Amino acid sequence: MSAQPGPRTRLAGGLLLWYAVLGGALAWAIHLMLAWGIDELTCAGGSDHVGVVPLRVVVALAVVVPALATVGAL
Repeated sequence: MSAQPGPRTRLAGGLLLWYAVLGGALAWAIHLMLAWGIDELTCAGGSDHVGVVPLRVVVALAVVVPALATVGAL
């Protein structure tokens, strides 16, 4: 006879399932909007820095962080 999981266990399992299903797609959508938007706005302003941070670093972070979220969803 197996014991039934508690409500907290079922909630955690449900949240993990939704993260696995939607995590990669949402991370990709956030990446597209964030990386493209920052790049366009910064270049349109005639600059290659966002504040004091180089644009290349900001775009790299906008790529790597969603990629890590996608790998986590796998």
